[in-house]
Amino acid sequence: MSKFQLAGHGRFKVDMDENDFEGTLVLEKLAEINKVDDFFDAIDSDNFNKAQSLMRQANIDSETISIVLKKMSEADRLGFTT
Repeated sequence: MSKFQLAGHGRFKVDMDENDFEGTLVLEKLAEINKVDDFFDAIDSDNFNKAQSLMRQANIDSETISIVLKKMSEADRLGFTT
């Protein structure tokens, strides 16, 4: 099982609190540039740089990127595995 659960997608497993926010925004923006699968692959492989780069390419704001990276880090620290 993967690390995150982004709102409505069901592929990831960590609570994406912060008002379940960005899950939808992030996925929508990534879908606009056809990079959703690449983003999930980056998260699954703990590739923080790639996840950040993809979010920047999708014009996701810095605050949202920080929250997503923080959640990735927390999931990594808690030992969730793919």
